[in-house]
Amino acid sequence: MAIFQLCGRATAWLDDRFMEERGRWLLWVPVALACGIGLYFALPEEPPQDWALQAIGATFLPLFFLRRWLWALLPAAFLFFAALGFGVAQWRAEAVAAPVLAKSLLSVRGEAVILDMERVQKGHRLLLGKVTLTGVPVAETPERLRLSVKKSEGLSPGQRIAFRAGLHPPPLPAIPGGYDFARSAWFGQIGAVGYAFGEPEVLAEPAADAWRGALEQLRQAVSLRVTQGMAAPYSGMAISLMTAEQNALPQDIIQNMRASGLAHILSISGLHIGLAIVILFGAVRFGLAAVPALALNYPIKKWAAAAALAGSAFYLGITGFPVPAVRSWLMAAFILLAIIADRAQASMRFVALSAILILLAQPEALLSVSFQLSY
Repeated sequence: MAIFQLCGRATAWLDDRFMEERGRWLLWVPVALACGIGLYFALPEEPPQDWALQAIGATFLPLFFLRRWLWALLPAAFLFFAALGFGVAQWRAEAVAAPVLAKSLLSVRGEAVILDMERVQKGHRLLLGKVTLTGVPVAETPERLRLSVKKSEGLSPGQRIAFRAGLHPPPLPAIPGGYDFARSAWFGQIGAVGYAFGEPEVLAEPAADAWRGALEQLRQAVSLRVTQGMAAPYSGMAISLMTAEQNALPQDIIQNMRASGLAHILSISGLHIGLAIVILFGAVRFGLAAVPALALNYPIKKWAAAAALAGSAFYLGITGFPVPAVRSWLMAAFILLAIIADRAQASMRFVALSAILILLAQPEALLSVSFQLSY
């Protein structure tokens, strides 16, 4: 009898401690998701497809039966979200599945549409979609290619081009535990990488409704305008801060910035998003405050927050949606939305919510250094 009383007191004490921490329960959700996602990527081989559903089902049922005992419900909820993370990672890997080049092709002709362009020291690095390769069956043709082009004059996103190139499967890690480009390429649906021989031929210009390439064309126009208006290497620094194209900077400057510990300035992340929001928010609010009729009768702070939210989203698009910038913008967006909704602006919940959204949308981001440094 004494043992049952002792157990009852222990469970009551645990319930009280858990209730005291109820404001932090949400902070453990991304931790649980990350545990499940990490378990999936740590497996030596692809698990059966029904593992995820079985794990989610097996951990969801206890939530119903243990709902009256908080000391048991919260650990069960942690296991449920871990199983959910495992399932999201497996489903994501299956959803992006695309053909990967089986062997190297030293010379092959093909056609593709330019999806993205990244400036490098000599030419551009192209991301190509809607690929057709001569002599390669459609079922074995990669969904996307990453192609280095030295002669890139006249190329722009949205164009369909013909090329002759040497293609190779995405490379595996150079050393055990090293960066796995093949894994990153899998989630980007990049089935081959290579280099073009000569200058690609433009077969068709972007369609009038090809809005997908409009933003990339704007990025290229901004880079070109900066290059024409500023001398190197200053233009390269401006381009890297405005459009996230670091390859516009000479390698010696990049190495010097790495050696001095300032390389993070070149990566569009919280610093840049924060500056953009502060400038937009301050400019709009102070501008509206200069008009007494508006400042005294309308919520100009909310207007400024809305303008900063929209403007920072546009800046995020100009930078090409890099992962660190997306994370920073999500956290800033929660704060701006809290201002608009008259809620508290400072909370760790915003960090947890942004991590949850990223892990659910892109579970592979867990393995990136930028995600780990951010969270």
